[in-house]
Amino acid sequence: MAIFQSNVQKAEKIATQMSSDSEAVQKQYHMQYVRQ
Repeated sequence: MAIFQSNVQKAEKIATQMSSDSEAVQKQYHMQYVRQ
């Protein structure tokens, strides 16, 4: 059970990293688009 919980926490951490990465990419793209 403890192994399962740690795997879930890892998956959640990865998911939050991915979502924050995509947000950063969207902001970066938006900034570049606005400059042009």
